Amino acid sequence: MTQPHETRPHEAELRRLPDRAEISEVQTRYATGTDSRDWELFRGCFTDEVEADFSEGFGQPVIRFQSALAGEDAV
Repeated sequence: MTQPHETRPHEAELRRLPDRAEISEVQTRYATGTDSRDWELFRGCFTDEVEADFSEGFGQPVIRFQSALAGEDAV
């Protein structure tokens, strides 16, 4: 007896596709920026601020990071 094969991708899988494409684009900008010494392109791969909340899993307070590159004109 054969089991039916679902041919339609799940919604979660479909949502991952644009995420993967976006990550790939950042990797390409990073490599292109460093190879061509285009520091503005390279800098665009990073964010100025990050907030990480591991409080539920580790019982630690929310951590906020400020990029060392924030406000820098060149790397």
